[in-house]
Amino acid sequence: MPSKIRMRLVIDTSVVQAPGPDHATDERPKRCRDFLDAVYEVCCRVVVTDKILGQWKKHWSRFAQRWYRIMSQHGKVVYDHEISDPALQAKVRALDVGKKQLRLMLEDTFLIEAALATDRIVVSLDDEVHNLFRAACQTIAEMRPILWVNPARPEEEAAKWLRKGVQPQDQRRLGWDGRAPGG
Repeated sequence: MPSKIRMRLVIDTSVVQAPGPDHATDERPKRCRDFLDAVYEVCCRVVVTDKILGQWKKHWSRFAQRWYRIMSQHGKVVYDHEISDPALQAKVRALDVGKKQLRLMLEDTFLIEAALATDRIVVSLDDEVHNLFRAACQTIAEMRPILWVNPARPEEEAAKWLRKGVQPQDQRRLGWDGRAPGG
């Protein structure tokens, strides 16, 4: 394992809310706690904007609050007041999707904007928005290389993936179409 990965991750509110209380034993909170621990252990950094931090503070668990404090104390928080891409927002608004789908996408476009401005990695439990952005890649090409990781899904082995060095696996990319590379 590399000693210093230093990848910058954009972590959705759903992940910092999920760990729940420290004594929670359900698999979802345990996987999210393990993932957040792995972010710290392998020298990843977390991307925080005013909007991200504002959402976190409304919903985060005590575990996530302590995790964020430790990440901050160790210089593992990359803070940018605002990361905005009006051209990307316009492309999302122009998509031919229903009102509900458009609303969901616009609510989380800031995650995509932050990912595109950093190391192109979004960590979220929101499968519905993930699928919407994946479908939008047919029209919005710049989103295709973004890696989307859901630490609550056991088959993703997200914490293990981090600890092994954050390899850009094709199936994690928003633009992945299910075919083998070059296919």
